[in-house]
Amino acid sequence: MPVFDPISTTGTAGCNAHPGSNGTGMTQLGASRWARGNRCATGNPLDLWSIQWDRPEQILAHYYIDSDLRFTPGDHGEATQALRWNPLQILWTPGAADHAQPEVLNAGTSYTLDVWSRNTGSLPWTCSNGSDYTLAYRWAEPFETVFESGTSLCDLQPGDHSFARVTIDDVPAEYCGPGTLVFDVQHTLAGGVQLPLAATGNWKDYRRTVNIANPQCSRVDPTPDYYIRPLELAFVVDTTNSMDWDGHLWNVLDGITSTLDLLDQQQNSYRVALVSFQDFPQPPGSSDGVNDYPSKVMFDFSSDRAAITHGFLSLANEIGYGGAEPAETMYSGIVSAATQLSWSPSAQKLIIVISDAPPKDPEPNTGYTAAQIIQLLQAQARGTSGAGISVQGVMLTNQTAQIKTIAQATNGVVFENYDSAFAQLGIIQVLGHTFENGIIIRTGGPYVTDASNRVYLDASGSQALGASIAAYDWDLDGDGYYDHVTSVPHFTASYPTGYRGFIGLQITDSAGNVRSARTGVNTFNGYLPLLKR
Repeated sequence: MPVFDPISTTGTAGCNAHPGSNGTGMTQLGASRWARGNRCATGNPLDLWSIQWDRPEQILAHYYIDSDLRFTPGDHGEATQALRWNPLQILWTPGAADHAQPEVLNAGTSYTLDVWSRNTGSLPWTCSNGSDYTLAYRWAEPFETVFESGTSLCDLQPGDHSFARVTIDDVPAEYCGPGTLVFDVQHTLAGGVQLPLAATGNWKDYRRTVNIANPQCSRVDPTPDYYIRPLELAFVVDTTNSMDWDGHLWNVLDGITSTLDLLDQQQNSYRVALVSFQDFPQPPGSSDGVNDYPSKVMFDFSSDRAAITHGFLSLANEIGYGGAEPAETMYSGIVSAATQLSWSPSAQKLIIVISDAPPKDPEPNTGYTAAQIIQLLQAQARGTSGAGISVQGVMLTNQTAQIKTIAQATNGVVFENYDSAFAQLGIIQVLGHTFENGIIIRTGGPYVTDASNRVYLDASGSQALGASIAAYDWDLDGDGYYDHVTSVPHFTASYPTGYRGFIGLQITDSAGNVRSARTGVNTFNGYLPLLKR
């Protein structure tokens, strides 16, 4: 079928791209242009295109709309998801010539990006009853951020394309070097949960490497990679009336207070937030509890112990009814914690759910299920090494199947005991799981040198908490494949023709835990230049 193919347009004289290729079906030349990110099928440095597809399914989905693409031969291969997209072009303002990507992004400068986006799936992007589709972006490096939405792509039919705009006004300050921008179409469900398409199946997001600069940097400055990160604890507490029986709530508050006393002694930096959850005030929720609510943020993250203590004591005034059925709106509490609190990009993030009842699954009115909660949390963690939100449970009931499923999917655990006097033990146990499995990576970079094409890589600042480091795997060219493994924390890399780009380090400890990080290498001194994908 005829396909709009903007990359197949007239380029520099002598280039084999020409308008006649635009609007036809798939050709070898067209596929080669997208794979090279170049209007010339054979490549031409004067004809770079703003988009490059490095996966064959992107090219096939572009030319064959509404097709059942499979990653392996035969009927049993894994099919690509029905909701998918491709970017066709990105126009930067301010930008280089013809709105091309700037050589350097400057902190404090706002950049407007018009992204030509195409629905390459088999389903329309229908917006109704609170559902929406928007273009969104986030930073994956030098640190992880949540998605920021741009303009809507509502009602785009399979095969249709449209410009959507995002504004990047959060270029990291006090940092110079390579960064990674992630683009995706974000689907907002009727219940308010926002899921990038990459979080709903096997279709990957689109990533671009950029160079970051700011007035204080004259060259790439060393920055820490993985360190003892500040801890952020969001307690999500059931405040229905059953939690008030037998002093459950007061035992929980005592346990939280004692735990914070321990953190004062052992953790350099932490912040605490509190979310309460109950039930819906109308059937099928709490028919007798007209003042009940599905969830409420009691206070946002704070490091002020006096304010934290006062906030927890205020829970005594929140006791609701909860209805005749045992299940409560735990999922609304988790969603409120994940989406309404001011999480820091670099912090270690924990949600600790405390309840004597299971969640409603599916939850009335919102439709939340355990699978949706997992998708939401994994979407926030996608592309990062351990910087996502982990859900832990301290449950005063044995009805723990759903919270255990969520905890396991987010590297958490669940403590189960009917006696609320053991609340402190439960909180300490779930925190201990988080710390004992920790690997702290310090790559020693970014590395900048103009003296030699040999770079001494030193990761000796790395640690394995509760274990010993067994192996260091080095990816010397940032391609995702590890080239050398050592038992010592250092390696000398040789780049005969020089190198500007990323390197990767993966550490495995004696308990089998694995964590990875990336940093920059520049053997030419100065800024790391634009990295072409």
